[in-house]
Amino acid sequence: MRFEQQIVPQVDRLSSAFEHSITWEDDLWRADPVDVEAIHAPARRKFAELLDAVTAERGSAAQARILLFHGQSGAGKTHLIRALRTSAHRAGKAYVGYAQMTPDVANYADYYLRRLVNSLEKPYDPDQGGESGLARLTNHLVGDKGVLDPAALEKLREAKLNEAQLAKMVLALADDIVNAPKLAGQSLDINIVRALLYLQRSDPRI
Repeated sequence: MRFEQQIVPQVDRLSSAFEHSITWEDDLWRADPVDVEAIHAPARRKFAELLDAVTAERGSAAQARILLFHGQSGAGKTHLIRALRTSAHRAGKAYVGYAQMTPDVANYADYYLRRLVNSLEKPYDPDQGGESGLARLTNHLVGDKGVLDPAALEKLREAKLNEAQLAKMVLALADDIVNAPKLAGQSLDINIVRALLYLQRSDPRI
């Protein structure tokens, strides 16, 4: 009897995976418990090779890459994207954003930016959940002693600052990060760095 109580939740979890055959956007952020790696194996292998090549490059030597998957409706493209996100996030090698193509957009740059931020707000870990991609990104940025002084980071997080003081501190720290020798050659957008620094305050108003 005790054995049955232990396996029932797992059976329920697996059965729920078969409730529909279509992968929706809300499914993307969690690992598929019944994923079969043999499905779309060549595409998975090509993505892994490309990801390894991109992450092995450093600084300005890194080149932007495009990998196009095409197929008819229902061929499993979204399922594949879910699997690729899961593998990339498990390895800690990437941040995956998702945006559907749509003709009802006047400004695609704005649309993709909003969709990317929305994707980064989802839990980074596809298995356990937890911190969001944004939280992980900002923590990795400021957690390196070669990029930001730990004392300055503690002050940013804990000090009682009014809006003007906080803004002044963020501006100064962003300059320090962009000019850090360890990040020499990186094309950092200082406005994005400033936004990530603000997230360290854990202030619901931000």
